[in-house]
Amino acid sequence: MPKEARYDPEVIRTSVRQIYADARILEIAYAAGGALFLGSSSFSWFQLVHLLRSVTSWSGLLGSQQPASIGFGAVFLSLLFAAAGAVAGYRLARVKGAQLRLRAQVALCQLRIEEKLGR
Repeated sequence: MPKEARYDPEVIRTSVRQIYADARILEIAYAAGGALFLGSSSFSWFQLVHLLRSVTSWSGLLGSQQPASIGFGAVFLSLLFAAAGAVAGYRLARVKGAQLRLRAQVALCQLRIEEKLGR
């Protein structure tokens, strides 16, 4: 049997540690991605609605002196959407992380069986 094809339990242990680390990183990344996606997309929609309101109203066509800001309410709602996106992303990542952890546990179980059999 070639040397690189030998059974090495340390490879399984290293793989399990990496799977657990990946599961933790996945939770953080999905939460951040959900917050960025929902927060930025909702803010863009609020800006678009504000722009359309100002353009389609008579005062917007006549050049009123309204400020260009979309207001505190839109920013606050965008932050709420960002928080909801973070929660949704984290919950989705928990499911995927549980699947990864289960895979790691199966590998550890197989390693334990090998150790008990004395191979």
